[in-house]
Amino acid sequence: MELPFLNESQLQQLLDLDDGKTDLLREMATLFKAETPRRLAAIQEGLDASDAAAVGEAAHALKGASGLMGAQTVFDLARDLELKAKTGTLPSRAERMELLSGLGDAVSHAQAGIDNFLSKVRS
Repeated sequence: MELPFLNESQLQQLLDLDDGKTDLLREMATLFKAETPRRLAAIQEGLDASDAAAVGEAAHALKGASGLMGAQTVFDLARDLELKAKTGTLPSRAERMELLSGLGDAVSHAQAGIDNFLSKVRS
C-alpha cells in the first residue's frame, strides 16, 4: 500500500538499480535520515535570520534528497519554499512555525514509510 506522502515506486526503482538487493537503498535511507535534520535546522536558521539565500540552499538540498527517496510531500514543501526564497518572499513568523511543523511531520511520515517499505523487501 502506498502512503500519500511516499512514492513507493521511486523506492522500487532504487531497489531495481541494485538488482533487487537492498544495500544501496538501505544506505541511502540511512543518509536521508542522518542529513534531513541538519537540512531542517539550516532552513530554520535561515528563516530566523531572514536569509533567503540560506533558506533557498537548504530547501534545494532537502528537495533533492526527498525527491530521490520518494518523499513526495517533503519534496513539494521544500520546492515551494525554495521558490519563495528565490523571489525573496520568506514566510512570516506565524507561517514559519506552520511550515517547519509541516516539514517535520512530512519527514517523520516519509521516514516511517521508507522503513515500512524496507521491512517488506528481502535483504
